[in-house]
Amino acid sequence: MFKLRISIKYAVVFILATVFVYVQGGSLPHVIFYMLLIPGILGLISIIVSKSGLNVRNVTIARYYTCGDKDYIDTMVKNSTILIIPYCKITNEGINKIKNNYTGDAITLAINENHITSEEIVYISRGKFDLGSYDVELKDLLGIFNINYKINESKPIKVFPRVYDISQMSISGSEIIENTLSIVTSKEDPHSTRDMRRYREGDSLKRINWKVSAKLNDLYVRNFDTVSGEEFNIFMDMNESNYRLDPYGKNEEFLIDFSASLIYSLLKRNISTKVFVNNKIEHVQSIENKIDFEKFLEYLIEHRSEGITPVTNFIKIRRNKLSSIAGIAVITHTLSDKMVSFIMENKEKGNSLIIFYLRSEIGDESVITMRNIGIVCCKIDEGLFSEAAISIEELVKGQVN
Repeated sequence: MFKLRISIKYAVVFILATVFVYVQGGSLPHVIFYMLLIPGILGLISIIVSKSGLNVRNVTIARYYTCGDKDYIDTMVKNSTILIIPYCKITNEGINKIKNNYTGDAITLAINENHITSEEIVYISRGKFDLGSYDVELKDLLGIFNINYKINESKPIKVFPRVYDISQMSISGSEIIENTLSIVTSKEDPHSTRDMRRYREGDSLKRINWKVSAKLNDLYVRNFDTVSGEEFNIFMDMNESNYRLDPYGKNEEFLIDFSASLIYSLLKRNISTKVFVNNKIEHVQSIENKIDFEKFLEYLIEHRSEGITPVTNFIKIRRNKLSSIAGIAVITHTLSDKMVSFIMENKEKGNSLIIFYLRSEIGDESVITMRNIGIVCCKIDEGLFSEAAISIEELVKGQVN
């Protein structure tokens, strides 16, 4: 299907010339009439021929990316006709969804000319995109006719969350994984400790070895080695209300990146997780190996944050089905008063908790109070990810290779 338009100015002048011939007659009106008719016919023929002989194709090789990756999308435009194409504008529909200021490329093509256009884009959000479809606009030399049509070819790409190995990363001087492992279960296994080190601000009080601390007259905590066979649960808050003031999805992508990175880093330590996603349609998945993790990444690129259930309600429903000694991590956008009240009210159920959040609505005193009763609160920010991300080849080996 295509749309053919004629210039309004040309149409008005041509109608006037036709009326002039009909009313006045004579040689001059006919000369004017044919001076308008012949260019119109030639323009119509040229634009139809141009459409039939124009080939547009995405020739970019890469198919997989992670958020933040930058690449050039190459489009080959070939004129296979015996005519010059004076005006050709191509707009990639996929790029138009990814890049806000993208307006397409306007070019002129000589006879049998091949032309490559390159558009630099940065993948700022995860998802599946098709970069094979184009909107094409052609004009004849005099701009009398304009034709618009679509080229629908498949060139799918996937943009995955940006995943980091956060095993050695710290928040407020305390390593993320160590803090997380400290609440895997409220029943500590003495064989899961490797050595001792001095207490640092931000460490869980549960990890203090009081016997060693009393002997050395200083606070010492356990360094946790790989813990396996424990029950660990992660609640991800993908409620749409978190991102109403985040039009470009920057905060959403950051929390998704952090969530995937936490699960990836735990998996590297042979720690299985069960993820509960608070989204429009609830998603629950056990992640015990690399294949499970790849399936979870697929879920993340196929679903945006569209949840409508408050995260406290979501946790309450699911928490009743968990063991009382199960460790729980909550990843949410905002640490609110409602969240704190809910956790305080449910503390007696026995689960150890760690909360990762991007923004806080409570004071530092409330955070300290929660820490003193065994609830670890960790504020995360963009400066956390200073290390290089895991390569896409490493993340999705089963798809890339």
